Amino acid sequence: MFPIDTQTACFHITHFFNILRAFTHLLRDLWRCGRLYYEGLTISVNANKCIGCGACVLKCPNDAIKVIDEAFIRRVIFDLERCDLCHGVPRCVSVCPENAISVTEGTMSRDTIVIELEIVPCSECGRPTGITKKEALKIIKTVGGGSKNPVFLCKECKIKRSLRGGRRI
Repeated sequence: MFPIDTQTACFHITHFFNILRAFTHLLRDLWRCGRLYYEGLTISVNANKCIGCGACVLKCPNDAIKVIDEAFIRRVIFDLERCDLCHGVPRCVSVCPENAISVTEGTMSRDTIVIELEIVPCSECGRPTGITKKEALKIIKTVGGGSKNPVFLCKECKIKRSLRGGRRI
């Protein structure tokens, strides 16, 4: 047999584990970025179709989509750096009621997409209601525009109005 030099053997074993660790990190990063099996696919967002409902935010397991309301502006933020295409079946695509999100062929962008939408003011006090104008139009279209001036209320005014009517919450 060959004489065993423990110092050389330890060096080779350590070197082997360092290479294995680097390879494992590379595979994890590729999987996280959705590049392992989904090269050639990307998420497309149609800003004109998005109503800002937030359904996609609730389904995204990677927190790649956020909704931020500031005064009368709602920002829907798609952080494509965090998107891994849900390993082939993006949940945001299947849940979007307006089909504003789709999977297309192309290189996955690592950019951030920001969609800004106006929020409807409260009909009584003028504060933001949390409903975008596009959502309001969809509600009016769905329910039927019986009134020429539809009423959209903020949370506080909804409570006040329900208490005025003598109903319990």
